Amino acid sequence: MKREHGQSSIEALIVVPVCMTAAWMLVNVGAYAQQRVAVSHAASRAAVARLRGNDPVASARSGYGRHIAAQVHVQLGTSGAVDVSAPLRITGPLQAVLPARVASHVDGAGGDQR
Repeated sequence: MKREHGQSSIEALIVVPVCMTAAWMLVNVGAYAQQRVAVSHAASRAAVARLRGNDPVASARSGYGRHIAAQVHVQLGTSGAVDVSAPLRITGPLQAVLPARVASHVDGAGGDQR
């Protein structure tokens, strides 16, 4: 009985950290996906604002808080295209795999978005 108790303790020492790391990585992947969607929406807002004659930079930054909005880069193309990028806010080993910024592009005709 004592031997089984010791074995379960060793198994817990291995399984618990692995499960916690997996959960933490899932949270970071979810944060990455959310940030990709936010940048995509920012690019769409900027393109619409540009077509309406409003300020596309302010429109792109309007969906972010003050501390992040200043770090959102908006580049306007000659044919109405809009490129928006924002810093990626994740921590840990996924930083080495994922890019430092997330970006989105909207063509000038209000269509093709990447």
